[in-house]
Amino acid sequence: MSENGEYSVWYHTPRGESAGRLVLEDGKIAGEGTSLSYSGSYFMSGKSFIATIKTWRRSKDVASVLGIDDLEIVVIGNAPGEKIVASCRGYAINAPDITFDVTLVRIQG
Repeated sequence: MSENGEYSVWYHTPRGESAGRLVLEDGKIAGEGTSLSYSGSYFMSGKSFIATIKTWRRSKDVASVLGIDDLEIVVIGNAPGEKIVASCRGYAINAPDITFDVTLVRIQG
């Protein structure tokens, strides 16, 4: 996760599963999933990282697996290897009972 590039992201929440795409560039995050767009920043320390991301609705056709559209989320995890770049856990700052698991897989540099 410390390298700039494009990543596939998979979310698992109590409300369901979803996937999306992230672009990481010099500490910045931009991307979109099935129903939400997101942007934010991340900080690496060794193989550990923390990211803060804001989400907003981009499609009314698909319900958000988070249950709320406009959120600020925090994701904390480790970047263990080359292909599966990160496994982490997240929560919503404005709805702390909303937690989820996230997996990132690098798809291009």
